[in-house]
Amino acid sequence: ASTGSENIVNAKNIVVIGRTGDGKSAFCKRFATHLGFAGEIPFVDSQSASSHTLDPVALSFDGWQIIDTPGLMDTNGFKKDEENLVKIVNKLRSIETVHLFVLAVNFSNARFDSGMQDALKLFVDSFGENFLKNLVIVFTHGRFRPSDYDYDEDEELE
Repeated sequence: ASTGSENIVNAKNIVVIGRTGDGKSAFCKRFATHLGFAGEIPFVDSQSASSHTLDPVALSFDGWQIIDTPGLMDTNGFKKDEENLVKIVNKLRSIETVHLFVLAVNFSNARFDSGMQDALKLFVDSFGENFLKNLVIVFTHGRFRPSDYDYDEDEELE
């Protein structure tokens, strides 16, 4: 396993983006563990809305590279957002292929406001329409319990 700025050739690159405080680092830790990584994980998650990831952080192992990024819509204002976006874009330009973009969204405070729309537009402008084809949304800070929802298993979904 390696951490830092080096890129592994032929790695499956997964980049996690999202608002400051929405659980990007925690998701990266859990995903790395799910993929079988058992060493020291460099991602630092916080319990507050302030950013702990100041630069993109990569964990590379077993053909995977997970990249945690500084938060968007940072609590330190628009100028910090611009700095974070530049750091993210510069890191991504150093990677031959990004296989998956993960947008981490806080389940208990899910918003797709103009700030998030502008940030995603910047990614599209920087990397083309394929950015959207390789984007998934992961909801964090939430629990799903099927027993909380009343539905009929035999009923067709519309």
